[in-house]
Amino acid sequence: MLSDTNNNTVNSNNPLNNNNNNNNINNNNNINNLKKNLYQQKKKTYENGSIYIGDLDENSQRNGKGKLTFSNGNSYEGNFKQDKFNGYGKFIDVINKSTYEGQFENDEKNGQGKETFIDGTVYIGQYKNDKRNGFGKITFGNGSTYEGGFVNDKVEGKGVFRWYNNAKVYNGYWKNNSLEGFGCFIQDNNKKYIGYFKDNKKEGIGLNYFYKTNKFIISNWINDKLEGIAIYLSSDQELEIWEMKGNRTKKRYLENSEKQNMKHSQEYINLKKFFESIKDCEYVDENMNLNVNL
Repeated sequence: MLSDTNNNTVNSNNPLNNNNNNNNINNNNNINNLKKNLYQQKKKTYENGSIYIGDLDENSQRNGKGKLTFSNGNSYEGNFKQDKFNGYGKFIDVINKSTYEGQFENDEKNGQGKETFIDGTVYIGQYKNDKRNGFGKITFGNGSTYEGGFVNDKVEGKGVFRWYNNAKVYNGYWKNNSLEGFGCFIQDNNKKYIGYFKDNKKEGIGLNYFYKTNKFIISNWINDKLEGIAIYLSSDQELEIWEMKGNRTKKRYLENSEKQNMKHSQEYINLKKFFESIKDCEYVDENMNLNVNL
């Protein structure tokens, strides 16, 4: 309790007497804010010539939002955490003439992102460890597109490639940027191959179908060439057996009884069913089997 000169009692808890206390609190807050702002939106120049403008913490580390311009002209603008790119940001690569917008983690592209190149090529999809990993779609400058799996920046797994004029479509499996495994390839809206590939070449059992003449050939392929026995079905449903060797074809015409036996064989029936199920090349599975022995 305090007394004034007239011995009147004054209560120290009177809110009217808290002005000084409030001023002290406000001054302290202002000082703290001033200290905090000293480390925010500041410019920092590094020995290598790089320049940063943005949020800095009390240890002068990049934390928060900012822009880092490198001495070679490349730049990153976005979120930082402990001096590294973390969160959403935009990286402009003037050397390789590309721009990436998306998620970062520890200075690397990680998560969903979009990358644009000078020739008009655009990739939208998943990244991991600074590379295209997972599912994505790439549209090339000439209009061709690929949509499917990526592993370490390369096309791998299941995917669909469409050529720019839509004359060719491949739906199937890839490895190391090459056709590898089971797939369906449509060419010029005239013929279609359903079967196996290795290093971009037909390898193993495959089916060739010709739209205009409505005929197909089941055969074995070695290094992109027909090799061994082939079953040929013409547009009028006539069956033939071909023996393929390099570029030479030796035909063996079947007797009527042989044709009938083949047409009614379970293997041939399975083959026809398989072809009907995949003729549009919309559904392709690596476990598919042509179920035919040549």
